[in-house]
Amino acid sequence: MLESLINRSAAILGHVPRSRLFFKIFGWFWFTTIAIHVAFSVGSALTGVHVVPQGNMYATVAPLLAAEAVDTFETGGAPAFAQFSEHNFSQNQGTLFLLNGFYADVLSRTLPPNGVRIAKEARLGQLTVFGPHLAAYRYLSRSGRPYTLLLAMRDGPGQFREIWGLSALWFVAAIGTVVTMLCWWLTYHIVSPVHQIQAAARDVALGNLSARVAPAVHRRGDELAALARDFDGMVSRLESLIRSQKSLLNSVSHEVRSPLARITLAAEVLRDGPVSEAENALAHLDRDVSRLDILMGQLLTLSRLDTGLGYGERESLDLVQLVEEVAADGDFEARANGKRVLFRSGLTRLDLPANASALRSAVENVVRNGIRFSDTGAEVLVDLRVVNQSIAPCVQVRIRDHGPGVPDDYLDTICQPFFQIKNASISQVGNGLGLAIALEAVRMHRGSILATNLSPSGLEMMIEIPLTHASPSEHTVVGKSLTLS
Repeated sequence: MLESLINRSAAILGHVPRSRLFFKIFGWFWFTTIAIHVAFSVGSALTGVHVVPQGNMYATVAPLLAAEAVDTFETGGAPAFAQFSEHNFSQNQGTLFLLNGFYADVLSRTLPPNGVRIAKEARLGQLTVFGPHLAAYRYLSRSGRPYTLLLAMRDGPGQFREIWGLSALWFVAAIGTVVTMLCWWLTYHIVSPVHQIQAAARDVALGNLSARVAPAVHRRGDELAALARDFDGMVSRLESLIRSQKSLLNSVSHEVRSPLARITLAAEVLRDGPVSEAENALAHLDRDVSRLDILMGQLLTLSRLDTGLGYGERESLDLVQLVEEVAADGDFEARANGKRVLFRSGLTRLDLPANASALRSAVENVVRNGIRFSDTGAEVLVDLRVVNQSIAPCVQVRIRDHGPGVPDDYLDTICQPFFQIKNASISQVGNGLGLAIALEAVRMHRGSILATNLSPSGLEMMIEIPLTHASPSEHTVVGKSLTLS
């Protein structure tokens, strides 16, 4: 019912679609706070004992009434006090009791509930009120005897409201105003960032990937600020992925167009050209088809890694053995061109859960890249080690070549798809997907690849993978170097 009332109020203001959560939170905060205050006030008024201040009208009249009642009783006895009580209070208004030092009525009447309690609470010269129906005043007669004047009202809480506080409507109104303002501010403080995040989400849904949550939300330092940062991070990642996909499509279109054009030309030669050119056309056709097959295979591998397919395909493998085998295969290929690949590690075994195919592909692509760019007679060093980082231990595979290196401006971009450095001294074999595949394979294992130029020449590619779930078995031999032959 409360929610329905809040929604109707919000409809009047014209903000139900945008501020439903606002009015729900505000309504519940406001209702709960007011209910607690009212319950406390009413409960205290109905069950608590209060001493009336001396300046109050009732506190001024009480000693006069008590003195007259006690004098009447001591001079005329019980009949005189009974007549005095009936004269001052009718039966419809209430009953006036006069209690002796033993808290017994001088007329031997039964006291109302809590009558003895309030009589004992009363102090000499003080008017004490219990709830809305009972009032007591302690008085000492001229003879030195203690009496307590007890008044039990019959007309309900209205008789004593000036005494116990229900007439202070201004106080209740002030409390309600303050509570309303505080609840309104608190609700706005909670709901406003939600509206800003919602607005940014709408912009993203309309295609504006540059939309971000207002900086003021980030400075809040609470869970909503964390939500805003996560949202902005998600949108930044989406923007990067979409930009990368667009760039990839453009690069694929460019890479595929040339082989397709040559295949079309070769087909024309085979169909209409002289027989002497058929063999040459078939050779071109075979080479271009092979190149397209390799390109499509690499694109499928890159797409599979980029989308996270195969992420759960983990098995326990010995990383030392895997890298050593890759280095051995690379050394076999490098020897044909007068180059070498050396493997070095102080580990004999390193078991970790990983996707063997993806990691092998990553190391192979980087090693072959190093072989390709190294000078004849040079060596490519593959170094495997475990290091203790500040967060967690990790394994590092460093591949160092002796090539020309990479311009510093391109160190952060060499792992992008189809990235190639134009160098006249090096044949442009490949299509720039090898390092991109390596990066995605390493990312699958929550790792990273870092490229660094060496002095005086060469490039070091460092593959780093955290060992959060690994169990390394180290048998270090300082200076151990294994040359594969």
